[in-house]
Amino acid sequence: MKFTCAHGTDRKAAIDIVDSFLAELTAKVPDEIKVRNLTKRWAGSNMHFGFQLKKGFLISLNVSGQVQVTEKDATFHLNLPALALSAMPEHEISSMIKEKFAAAAVIA
Repeated sequence: MKFTCAHGTDRKAAIDIVDSFLAELTAKVPDEIKVRNLTKRWAGSNMHFGFQLKKGFLISLNVSGQVQVTEKDATFHLNLPALALSAMPEHEISSMIKEKFAAAAVIA
């Protein structure tokens, strides 16, 4: 899954928004699913991340991706298993980050 959003703010503020987005995204996972092994690494304006979604003993899904933040926008490259997308569809994920950028642009 790939999408790009204009952030309407400066690069530093956009990086802060992206940084908090991962925590917000994993917090929206249903209670019966556990988020494990969350990793996040910034290299300049690029964030690489990964985590595991576990439900019981049988289901374990790996999620990973990267976000590239420029002066004007942020591009998200997300590697999501189909089962994960059934719990949180692509349009919900992209809408969440677009709303966060829109709110930040209003405040700035």
